[in-house]
Amino acid sequence: MILQAAAGASIRLDWIGIGATSGAAALVVLLTTMASLPLLWRLTKPGGLRSE
Repeated sequence: MILQAAAGASIRLDWIGIGATSGAAALVVLLTTMASLPLLWRLTKPGGLRSE
């Protein structure tokens, strides 16, 4: 962006690309969280909390 401003070129943001990338990142976070919840629930049950 700095080089574009120095060259006098117009600065345009690709809002569709920014939105798609942000949406994909949010989807990955949600899917990873949902995939790990069953294991977390199993490990936090009283039978899964073992002390030695």
